[in-house]
Amino acid sequence: MSSRLDRLGNLEERALQAHYRVDALAEECAVTPRHLNRYVHAKHGMPAHVWLKNLQFQPAKPSLTRGKLVKQVAAEVGSSNSGNFSRAFKRLNGISPSLFG
Repeated sequence: MSSRLDRLGNLEERALQAHYRVDALAEECAVTPRHLNRYVHAKHGMPAHVWLKNLQFQPAKPSLTRGKLVKQVAAEVGSSNSGNFSRAFKRLNGISPSLFG
């Protein structure tokens, strides 16, 4: 699938600028959220919101492995609170962040 998104370049960096929100990333890329979702699903095999949450939480894994507190890691990845972070992390990874490290 050839897309305007292919020509934009670093979608991961744009995701960070959009605070990992589908609507903000779509606006940043000048496409509709539906187009972004179809593109991400074709490229990564998952919906855009799941891909963005995975990107957002990537830095959490090494921090948890190094023994940082869940509350600290949640703040580092921009989660509003540690409870929300823990639920989302477990949903994505199948294990709670306190058991991950």
